[in-house]
Amino acid sequence: MCCLVLRARHESLVFSYESAIQRDMLQQTGHVWMSVRNDGYIINHLVHHLLWSAKLETVRRMMMLNMNWLFFKTHHLGIDSVLSDYIKYLLIRPDDDAVRAAYQAVSRSSLIIAKQPTQLISQVWAYVLSPRRIYF
Repeated sequence: MCCLVLRARHESLVFSYESAIQRDMLQQTGHVWMSVRNDGYIINHLVHHLLWSAKLETVRRMMMLNMNWLFFKTHHLGIDSVLSDYIKYLLIRPDDDAVRAAYQAVSRSSLIIAKQPTQLISQVWAYVLSPRRIYF
């Protein structure tokens, strides 16, 4: 019962932020989270609340398909915050090899991205296209 109450609270928080943006676009692309007003809280904690709301697919889309979100979060909070989101997701879904590969790409490029956030997309693509990827 306690877990259901906690989940409902996370869902309520996510819903309150979603209501401020266009729900139909959010469901189609997941990109609309970038239009949420930066109130100093939600950008940093969004993945946490989505995971606790059991919206794993939304988080997965944000991390795999949405370079705009990754750049947006890196720009506002730094690369460590993005890496933390990957780790939170992978603790719940350790068998998701695609997200693990994306995490590795971002992680291995984190020093460069920390100094120049604009390098995020090119660094990830360089890693993904590299024939010498190492998986652990």
